[in-house]
Amino acid sequence: MIQVTYVFLLLIMLSCLFISGNRIKRNFSVLKAFPIGIIAYSLNEGLRFGRGIDFNLYCPSYYETIHNNYTDFEFLYTAIIKLFGLFDVPYQGFIFFQSLFLVTCFFVFILRFRQIADYALFLLPIFTLAATENLIRWFFAYSFILLGLYVLMGKSKNKIYWYVLFSFLALQCHIWMLPVCVAYFVINLMNKPLMKPLYSIALFLLITFVFQTDYLLSMSKMFDFFASSAKYSNYVDNIDYWLLGGARQEASTYLNISTYLLLLVIVYYGYKIIDINDKKYVFIYNLFLIGFITKPIARASELINRFNVLFYMFQFIIAAYIIYTYVKQNDKFLPKAINRIFVSIVLFYTVINFICSPLKESQYHFLYVWDKKNKSECFSNIEIKNYWLNDNEKK
Repeated sequence: MIQVTYVFLLLIMLSCLFISGNRIKRNFSVLKAFPIGIIAYSLNEGLRFGRGIDFNLYCPSYYETIHNNYTDFEFLYTAIIKLFGLFDVPYQGFIFFQSLFLVTCFFVFILRFRQIADYALFLLPIFTLAATENLIRWFFAYSFILLGLYVLMGKSKNKIYWYVLFSFLALQCHIWMLPVCVAYFVINLMNKPLMKPLYSIALFLLITFVFQTDYLLSMSKMFDFFASSAKYSNYVDNIDYWLLGGARQEASTYLNISTYLLLLVIVYYGYKIIDINDKKYVFIYNLFLIGFITKPIARASELINRFNVLFYMFQFIIAAYIIYTYVKQNDKFLPKAINRIFVSIVLFYTVINFICSPLKESQYHFLYVWDKKNKSECFSNIEIKNYWLNDNEKK
């Protein structure tokens, strides 16, 4: 029953996101276009209980930050939690705020892609929810980078200064956003795709078959800088664990067949429409290529995966452009019927699989605040373990 409720509310959220995107596409004002999608997303995600393992791990950290004079690299993140503490906001209230802020920043970012806003916002959860639900502080910090990208893709004379400012704010929430900020800025300077589909697919397959997690051990010394940080000392002390898998130790570099087919559609057909789109699209395509090529490594490394997802997720923009181009000029874009059938089946299956897959998983993954009953604000250590062990439980 819990899974059915989740799927029902998920469908409502996706519908509201599409409606908001359609209003953005039709140049409605922000006040008329944003609310329905933002409210639906914030309620659905902000009222989730125990969503992902980080939800439970950050719960005690939230109250420790409120009650202790604890500061570290991320002064803004600490200040926001302290502010919430002044008003006795419970942890779930912070989760709601984080969801609200993240989706609002995504909406602002999508304003640079008005023509595909309806498809993009509909696809946004499909390609990002698995990461955004779990990596709470990671995506809270990333929200500021989305605002920076909105400015960076604009025509303002001061856009670089604004991008640096938003990047600085992101770093004050999570210091490890630094390589992401730098990489985005450098990639934005490129006017052409990093490589053609044949080469990117070949490199992807080479890494898939050749890469071994032991290769990452040489990177461990790079993290000694964080050893003095109380917040990161545990990560540094166990850096081999995080580099060699972390929570993904049993993961394979291989993906399932449906994912390979989806990536083929995004890489190949996404490249085909580069010539009919502007520099913003090239930028997004290049970001995705970085995520695509490094995906096999990220599959087997918790640490690399956290960075990879911030590149790999942009397939939701490329998929939206593919759908938009297909609908608008299907005969020219996909002249052969077999191509149209292939693209349609792959994208349709991706959406249906996302919507239906919760029905096959444990109810632990899809709880809302009204499902916690007499539980505390977060799972105990035993319950966190059960969260991952009960995937085959059907209730």
